[in-house]
Amino acid sequence: MNFKIHQYFLIIIAFAFILSSCNNYEKQITIHKTTKLAISKAHGSSGYEQYKKWIKHHDSTIIIYDLYELSLDSALAIPDEHH
Repeated sequence: MNFKIHQYFLIIIAFAFILSSCNNYEKQITIHKTTKLAISKAHGSSGYEQYKKWIKHHDSTIIIYDLYELSLDSALAIPDEHH
């Protein structure tokens, strides 16, 4: 009885291995969405600069927009410009 359990277990493991190896990762399309972050003030002092560096350290793909010197219309247009 114990031998049959081991045999079934090995069959299940082998079957799972075969199924996972049949996956063709080259044909899969991965959609990567870039994170966009708008900061009200991201310059002017070392604290603000460190904040940007800290964010980029954790995810270098984040796009940071400094809104401090932008008008309201310009700030609201950012998502449309960089779509």
